[in-house]
Amino acid sequence: MARPDRASIELPGEGPRPVTPQRLDGTDRIAEAQPRIAKYQSKSGRRYPVVRLTGR
Repeated sequence: MARPDRASIELPGEGPRPVTPQRLDGTDRIAEAQPRIAKYQSKSGRRYPVVRLTGR
């Protein structure tokens, strides 16, 4: 998140792909991004970050 202009992901069998990270908050955070995160979040006092990666 410190250098979003340099973020990339690597998938098996492919080279790096540039992405733009976006931290999700509010209703986007759990409902639309990853419903399973609610299970882990409910068992911990820690707030887990959810980041959406969008291709550039």
